[in-house]
Amino acid sequence: MKLARNVDIQRKLQAEIDQVLAKHNGAITYDSINEMKYLENCIDETLRKYPAVPFLNRECTKDYVIPGTSSTVEKGTTVIIPVLGLQHDPEFYSEPQKFIPERFSEETTADKPYLPFGTGPRVCIGLRLGKLQTKMGLVMMLSKFNIRLVDETYNSKELELDSKGLFLMPIGGIKVAVSTRSG
Repeated sequence: MKLARNVDIQRKLQAEIDQVLAKHNGAITYDSINEMKYLENCIDETLRKYPAVPFLNRECTKDYVIPGTSSTVEKGTTVIIPVLGLQHDPEFYSEPQKFIPERFSEETTADKPYLPFGTGPRVCIGLRLGKLQTKMGLVMMLSKFNIRLVDETYNSKELELDSKGLFLMPIGGIKVAVSTRSG
């Protein structure tokens, strides 16, 4: 949806895809996909804005005193981590409602909460496979097609998400049109 809404970003990503695939004689391989840094940035920014799961829950394994307070989280307490809230906090991400893939360039990612797959020893086991499949799908699609929004409503407003389920889903879906790239 964000690539369909931001044609300039879509074109920049297509230029990277074209350049890398030309270097690899058109072959979509693990190595060629890993050369596509802007593709990685676009996926990371999408997952920042729309993590599949809006929160993580963990169980406290030992009593923990919150620094600077007299409050204690007791062993066995379930702790809810608001992924969506953290990744939309302007303290960490300036203009959090904007889609800015460049915020995930190598020099700008340190010390910011980014948890679409969790973190630490309980990070999602499907992280690498999921991202690789997403990259392959986007490369195959954007190397041959342009995507645009059919419903222009989303060009002027933020996507409305259904927050009642376990996964974040757009209310009413998203309608896009696909056209063959020229040239």
